[in-house]
Amino acid sequence: VALLAGGVYYLATQPSARDRALLEERPLPARSLGAVDPVDFEMTMSGARRQAGQRQWDNAMNVWQSMQAARTQAEARTRTREVPVLIIDANIMPNIARNIQAAIEDEKMPHILNRNMDPAWITANRILACGRFQGTGSCDEYPFASSMQGGLGSRVAGVPRLENNIQGGVIGAFYAKHRLKHGEPYLVQVINLPPDWRTRPPTNQ
Repeated sequence: VALLAGGVYYLATQPSARDRALLEERPLPARSLGAVDPVDFEMTMSGARRQAGQRQWDNAMNVWQSMQAARTQAEARTRTREVPVLIIDANIMPNIARNIQAAIEDEKMPHILNRNMDPAWITANRILACGRFQGTGSCDEYPFASSMQGGLGSRVAGVPRLENNIQGGVIGAFYAKHRLKHGEPYLVQVINLPPDWRTRPPTNQ
């Protein structure tokens, strides 16, 4: 049985004595047969999961940092052209709309983004934005992982998974409609937010 932990799949079986020794970096015992101590097994696997999660985070950071020059170049080209507008409707995605608006208004994050079509970069953005999210609901990040501005420093919030699925379809259809290529800009606009959106309780996660 495969279990997902921290974005990494692990096999939910007890390792052999040889595998345990490799994980713990210690010599094999004289006898390699017998039952596995469940406490020792759990401690070993917890350490392995932590190490794998940290490696994943470090790799994502390296990718993200290596792409910042490309982001800067794309943003410089953006200033000289008109851009299509991506509408985020609060009547359809109220929690996501509030997260995006708060990111733009309160945290001064950009409302003009550049499309990102690099799979490794997008994955790195998702890990750096949501990889350590511990809130309730599905992690929503702004700027989007599919933008060059996404990744480290993004604003995140827990939203209903249905809203995240709807947003994914809206963004994908928008990219296709406007035939946006890698690096091309677009503007994000939130509509239909109620006047009390800052204080209104979120909907069910």
